[in-house]
Amino acid sequence: MSIATKENKGDSYKWAVLGFLWVAFLLNQADRQVFNVVLPLIRDDLHLSDISVGWIATIFNLFYAVLVPVGGMAGDIFSRKWIVTLSLLFWSVATMLTGFASGFLALVILRSIATGGGEAFFGPSNYSLLAQYHDKTRAFAMSVHQTAYYIGVIVSGYVAGYIGQKWGWQSAFYVFGAIGVVWAVIMMFGLKDKPVSKQEAVAEGGTPSRTRIWDGFKVVFTTPTALVLTLGFGGLIFVLTGYLTWMPTY
Repeated sequence: MSIATKENKGDSYKWAVLGFLWVAFLLNQADRQVFNVVLPLIRDDLHLSDISVGWIATIFNLFYAVLVPVGGMAGDIFSRKWIVTLSLLFWSVATMLTGFASGFLALVILRSIATGGGEAFFGPSNYSLLAQYHDKTRAFAMSVHQTAYYIGVIVSGYVAGYIGQKWGWQSAFYVFGAIGVVWAVIMMFGLKDKPVSKQEAVAEGGTPSRTRIWDGFKVVFTTPTALVLTLGFGGLIFVLTGYLTWMPTY
């Protein structure tokens, strides 16, 4: 096989990677939103108070925030393909099991802790793997990938609402969780880590450097631009989480 042929195959596969990760990101956002969409049905069925619902959302984001740096460290050490795939599989199974929840505590364990913790490992390796394959086309690939966020929210809003009204809120979790499990299996066979070339290995010193989590926090809190962006993004999430959680109710 000629060098040109290998380059063409690699160039075409990077778009397949974008496809795999696009669907996975769509399911990530759809699974996150399905709870909010059927929340009115859950509240009535399980007799939850507004305070209880607020705690479920708060604990979800807390576990997500704490575990995201851990997920980033894991992505620098282990296979990003398997971290992305197993993360999708884990939160999808947790989503399915959420349909069996019978009260506040079960929702905290299955939704806030299991689903939130599983999703935390997805983001860092997902974006890193996409960036590895797309160097000259990175901005375009990232922009296409981001459309999965909005489409996932839209699809979840309509489909989960319809399923919830037609067959009950439990069925919405069963369906979205099952789709995620199927896509995780597909990714196990179709998604690949990008091979590291000899030049890249030499540039990195041959072996990956040890990741220190506090170095990242030090950069954020000592670099004005990074700190302002972090605070701005925090404000965005503050409003977005409140809106997405309570909008279907009110």
